Order: sequence, then structure tokens, then C-alpha cells
Amino acid sequence: MRVPAAGTLLLAAVGLLVVPLGLRAANRLHPAPDLQPSYLPALYGPRERNPFEEGRIGDLARMNPGLVVIGDSMAGWTRPT
Repeated sequence: MRVPAAGTLLLAAVGLLVVPLGLRAANRLHPAPDLQPSYLPALYGPRERNPFEEGRIGDLARMNPGLVVIGDSMAGWTRPT
């Protein structure tokens, strides 16, 4: 069975309306938690973050590393020298 071009166009137009409206309805049924937006470019939405552990600063000072980068997974590696 072959679908004419007008039918394909109509199906695409319906899809363009149903998908965004369906996502909006799903977001109203299952709202996301109220979290502070992330400053990082990510595919996923904001997540709950743990507070910074201030004891780490003293640990780094005792190790006396040559270079320290403090951050999350996008900050890079820490290599004491």
C-alpha cells in the first residue's frame, strides 16, 4: 500500500504538533524537582549536588602537589608531582 505525498505531509504535520504537546503533558504529570540549573553543557537536566567538603583543602595542602585543579568531572585530572 502506497501513501500519497499529501498523506505523508499530513502525517508529518500531525507529528510536529503531537510530540511537543505530548512532552508538555508528560512534564505536567511528572514534574522535575526544583533544582538550581547547571552551568555545564549537558544532555541531562540539573541534578542534586552535594556540598563541598572543606576538609579536602587541608588534605591537598599536606600532600603539597605541584598542580591542583578542583572541580567536577569536566575540570580535568589532578596529578600530584
